Amino acid sequence: MDSESVYLRGPDGAVLELIARHRLPDRPTWPAGPFGPRSLLAVSEVGIAVPDVAAAVADLRSALGCAPFGDPEPRFAPVGDDTGLLVLVAERRVWFPTAADRASTGPLTATVGAPDGRTADIDLAPGRRVTAAV
Repeated sequence: MDSESVYLRGPDGAVLELIARHRLPDRPTWPAGPFGPRSLLAVSEVGIAVPDVAAAVADLRSALGCAPFGDPEPRFAPVGDDTGLLVLVAERRVWFPTAADRASTGPLTATVGAPDGRTADIDLAPGRRVTAAV
């Protein structure tokens, strides 16, 4: 197994996922002591609801050189790599692992590093933007 996950609800009721990725290159040493905020080493994934998943994948590839992670599906496409993924999902899609929660269509800005150092602002949907910064 490449990763292990625990799901929980955030303060606004959104589904959150804590992921332990086993394939990360040069994984940092786990902090000593009990599990706590210092144990969270990075933001690995950000889910973004979009009206057209294929178009969003194409926009990210064109603007930032980001490739799909695996085989994209019409309603679900992770883009990036093990060190950071934008998980693009169709608006109102049921969010795993629940059977009823829908992907949020609220405002979101994700700031990422592009694979080749490009900078860009990509509006994937009203109020949902990806900003690439150096």
